[in-house]
Amino acid sequence: MVTMVTRHRGESPARWQQALTRALDNGIEAFRIAGTGAFVVTSATKLDTVYRTDGVVCECPAALAGDMVCTHRAVVRTIQGRLDAALPRACVWCGGSGWVADPECRQAPELCSCPRHRDSDNDPTEDDIAVALADADAAYQEYQALVA
Repeated sequence: MVTMVTRHRGESPARWQQALTRALDNGIEAFRIAGTGAFVVTSATKLDTVYRTDGVVCECPAALAGDMVCTHRAVVRTIQGRLDAALPRACVWCGGSGWVADPECRQAPELCSCPRHRDSDNDPTEDDIAVALADADAAYQEYQALVA
């Protein structure tokens, strides 16, 4: 009888940075699917394979085995502006900004519901939304430059 042992590894800023470094070293690329905004990310080991991920959930073997950090999610989180390991932040969802972008880029950023921002009664202005969208676009352009 064979028993499979699943090891659940936690996440940390250092692990996310290592995953992003591995992704860049291995030439992993992310593509946003037109019309849906979903991401598929290339595999570093299987030339004909991509994995769907939203930066939180991933279909890769590491994620399915319970690992909280993978290269695919690290790439998408970087594109979404949610991963900047060089600057530790208070909240993984908003990065301390108080704003959460729609991972599928179908709607304007919303106020973060993390404990730090949940009780905030600051409604976003059009300028706030424009800045948040510009930041997300800049993060995506920066990622594209890194993988080019």
